Amino acid sequence: MRIINKQNILDLFDYGELVDEIIEALKKMEEGRITMPSRMHVDFAENNLLLMPCSDGEYFATKLVSVCPKNSTLGLPIIYGSVFLNGNYRQVRR
Repeated sequence: MRIINKQNILDLFDYGELVDEIIEALKKMEEGRITMPSRMHVDFAENNLLLMPCSDGEYFATKLVSVCPKNSTLGLPIIYGSVFLNGNYRQVRR
């Protein structure tokens, strides 16, 4: 598994490439080439886990977001998120 953070992404791609990829993803969505089920909510008392899967048939991605409102009283972020990408990695290596 490789963990990529915001800085890694900025180092790997220039801003124009990222914008082009976002535009391509939006086109795929508009054309119905992406499957994106409704977001799932799992509640744990006042905390929530949000699961957001999607796929274009070649890649599968799941965004996991935790929402813990009381974290603010501890000086911690209320929201943490991660995106997991599975699929044909030979095209995303740099």
